Amino acid sequence: MKKILLLSTFALFASLDSEDDLISKVSVRLEQYNSIVPDEHVCLFLNQEKYAKKDTIFFSAFYYQSDLKPIARKRILSAGLFDGTGHIIDRINFSTVNGLSFNQLVVPPNAKPGFFNFVAFDPENGEVFFSSPLTIVDRKMVAINTVNNSTLCKFGFEGGHFVQSINNRLIVIASPNQSVTLTPSNETPVNATTDSTGLASFNIKPLTAKSYTLTAGEKSYSLPIPEVQGCALQVIDEKNHKKILVGMPLNRMSAKDKMILLVVHNRKIIASSTITAGEDGSYSYLMDKQELPNGLFEAVVLSENKMLAQRIFYNYRSKVSAALNITEKKVPQRSAFKVGVVLRDLAGNPLTGNFTFSVTQATANKNAHQLSIDENLFLNPFIHEYHSRIPKNKNARQELIDNVLALTHQSSIQWEDILRGKMLKKKQAGNIVFRARFEGASAIPDSALFSCFLQNSMIGYEARVKKGAVELPFLYDFYGREEMFFSVEDRGKDISQNYKIRVDTLSIALPTQTTSIELPETDEYGELSFKTNLAAESFGYFGSKSLKSNNISNLNERFEDEVMGADLSVNVEEYVVFPTMIDLVKEVIPFLEVKKKKDSQSVRLLINQKKYFSKPKMSPLFVIDGVLTKDQELFLNLKPIEVFRIKIINDANKLMPFGSLGQNGIVLVETKKKLAERVKDKTNTVSILGLNQATNKKPYTPLGNRQPDLRTSLLWQPLVQTSELGEATLTVNTSDITGPVVIWIKGKTKNGLPFESREIIQIGQ
Repeated sequence: MKKILLLSTFALFASLDSEDDLISKVSVRLEQYNSIVPDEHVCLFLNQEKYAKKDTIFFSAFYYQSDLKPIARKRILSAGLFDGTGHIIDRINFSTVNGLSFNQLVVPPNAKPGFFNFVAFDPENGEVFFSSPLTIVDRKMVAINTVNNSTLCKFGFEGGHFVQSINNRLIVIASPNQSVTLTPSNETPVNATTDSTGLASFNIKPLTAKSYTLTAGEKSYSLPIPEVQGCALQVIDEKNHKKILVGMPLNRMSAKDKMILLVVHNRKIIASSTITAGEDGSYSYLMDKQELPNGLFEAVVLSENKMLAQRIFYNYRSKVSAALNITEKKVPQRSAFKVGVVLRDLAGNPLTGNFTFSVTQATANKNAHQLSIDENLFLNPFIHEYHSRIPKNKNARQELIDNVLALTHQSSIQWEDILRGKMLKKKQAGNIVFRARFEGASAIPDSALFSCFLQNSMIGYEARVKKGAVELPFLYDFYGREEMFFSVEDRGKDISQNYKIRVDTLSIALPTQTTSIELPETDEYGELSFKTNLAAESFGYFGSKSLKSNNISNLNERFEDEVMGADLSVNVEEYVVFPTMIDLVKEVIPFLEVKKKKDSQSVRLLINQKKYFSKPKMSPLFVIDGVLTKDQELFLNLKPIEVFRIKIINDANKLMPFGSLGQNGIVLVETKKKLAERVKDKTNTVSILGLNQATNKKPYTPLGNRQPDLRTSLLWQPLVQTSELGEATLTVNTSDITGPVVIWIKGKTKNGLPFESREIIQIGQ
């Protein structure tokens, strides 16, 4: 019995009979699953594909659902530059608002030339959302030096299972034009050769549970033993249809063993059928290709309690016409020209949308293996590791993508959980959990109080230690790097000095494929960047003036501002020089006490409770040139001759915003030599990476200015919106550099339709 589920859930239930109980159950649970587990995707558009050292990688980001509609909620994401072996070179954090964002990362000057990946990932769990290849050059061209053998060959069975007594399709992706051999036990081997993209396939019908060996190059792989009872699944691309073919052994089906086929698009069931096997154990289902929407599909075969087979496939037809209107194809240096953008549907009606606009040197985009806009939006990161293999020929390209997806068995839907009725907790977007473990001579006590303070943002957090670790969520609304001071208390005692903290690090799953090597040949873009950087640095050296300032601000000022001023201030220079801080405190600083007990000494600050003064059992919080510490010895070992001013905050009401860290009072110390760096090395401080401040402005030299304009990226506009007429106009200012430049737009319409267009024009003679 077949049904096309394109109606509402109510209409679906109205048409069900007892035969459809399993379909009904899965449909209801899938809706629940979608309400709990986020449907989220990320796509980045980079301003170019090749960079030199110190270049800025500008990118725009789209945060969206499977239907390409933007996700409005705020989302914290990370973008990182990874080398060919999967090691991170640099990273930033950024946030999206209403599904859009833009930011940038500067290529480190010590980055080695080679092939890299620019990756967007979840800073909470390391999940990779997007990966785009790019090349970093110096002055020479780069090439692959070595390839990790473990990534040379990927293989698997379409549908995810190897089943006895039926036809199975084995897909192999190895090196291009490589000999591949399939050897059944005690039978004649079968040979094949991969095509120019590295693709080959075998059809296998094992009649017994025999063993098979696959050989590609010098490596051999053992295939799984064929399943006696299982299910094979294939998607066959016919002229007008997508044919879904389900195969199973003749003894697989029984009256009690109900199986269903579901076709899912955008995490919604668009077609379903109860499987009834024919005489040969096969079952086929046809879908009209013209009626299929754009995007990824998942065909899945389910029984009452198990997912039996799964296959992801892709369908896309462009529905947007994106035109670039440029009046001149040759433009002088240091001049301005306009570019018109017009968006239309296939019937000629205007479309509104957001797009990224970039104008860069053509040599920075030469010979790039780039995915199209729709492939990046729908298929990344499924095929990001195959970027360099995807051919320009449309049919060969579609065949490779289809087979790569056939090898992908990681569904965005956890079908086993749905069948069991197991629902996951909703993931919180926008918060990042700080996780750390404590290391010391003895185990840290459970329920010890962990207190921390972000020194630049002036925000404090508290959490209890559990099983030697601590977790607490940060609201990432700060920029740059934060210095997080922390302390640990147990039963009224500071035990921070007894333990070291080890912050948990993310593990990012990336293919570790290649190392790179420079070639003797000159790279056009690398040579251009070298010359322009040399000229810019030379001009800057001779044309700039060095300005020095002896004005050093009060590094403790933000703490005073937080409480509307300190309660007491003592200018140490107004007094005679005391030999030790103990003498200074005893003779000059009111409310501050130092007591000696045997070989130890302690500092206490009397707290003003309005009607009386109380003496805490623990030391105050010291802020020395803006750096927090609870180390009494560090404070007492300062030399009074180095101290400029000491202030105290001991009003109980003023101390409340600082929580447990400030409940014993705060002592602000301002030194003459500004000892912040020296103090920080001896304190419990952890560096936290905040958000990166975004910029979309590329400065250019006004006409007539004698300063050389050596921009290789002429314009970067990350988020441009068309008018209601589907039009936009941008002005580009050319630099002093001559040669071809690429004008490129990439974006999505308001209704989630992808589009892109590019043109090349000449600058100068």
